[in-house]
Amino acid sequence: MLVSIDPTIAEKLIEISGKSKGEFTELFLNFITLEYDIRPVLYLGNRTIYRTPEEAFEKLTKNDEAYTCIKLNTVGHKPEVDNETTKIFICPFSGKVFGNNMFLHPEDVIYEWVMNCPENKVGKSGMKERRFYVSEDPKLISSYKKEEVVETKEVFKSISSKKLFLSQEDAIEDVKKSLKPMSISEVVSQKKHKLDDDFIELLQKVLDEDYTQQVFDAMLSCEGLKGITSKWESL
Repeated sequence: MLVSIDPTIAEKLIEISGKSKGEFTELFLNFITLEYDIRPVLYLGNRTIYRTPEEAFEKLTKNDEAYTCIKLNTVGHKPEVDNETTKIFICPFSGKVFGNNMFLHPEDVIYEWVMNCPENKVGKSGMKERRFYVSEDPKLISSYKKEEVVETKEVFKSISSKKLFLSQEDAIEDVKKSLKPMSISEVVSQKKHKLDDDFIELLQKVLDEDYTQQVFDAMLSCEGLKGITSKWESL
């Protein structure tokens, strides 16, 4: 496969190199990000790096790793919230809701409730589950200020932040905001997070020695990059 440098990409490389030393390794990494539309993002929900935000969200949604739908009980326990409430704690078993401004230590209150909740049955471990939901979604909080006419409330849990949202759209937005941008140099130098399979395949292709040499030769032949490549020594 012969490599050629598109004039538009060459112009962008010149612009980028003006802020650096213009060394081949750095220019090469910038080239592949432009040529293959590499805009890496890290999703901490599964500690995986994806090629682009769009590809990340598409795959997360397909694999049910973006958000989940949860049904909460809304009868039998009056929500303890008011107009000053900005954060709520919800028992996943009974649906009981506590507002952050209603108690001095609301986390202690919800924890005690969960551990004493009759609906929280003892599991295989011989102990009750020690978990509860949290939400700072104004729409969800407001919904608890109204008298419920249904027995269950459908909400959406962002897997990245683990917070609840009343609408699917808001949960999706939370997931998208959680995607952490990375540079290509950070991606190739890190060992802490795994890479998406398709992204690995692409990087193996573009980091191949033969391909790297082809890019080097193409840059040397590109008139638009002479101002940079004339300073290089041959590999």
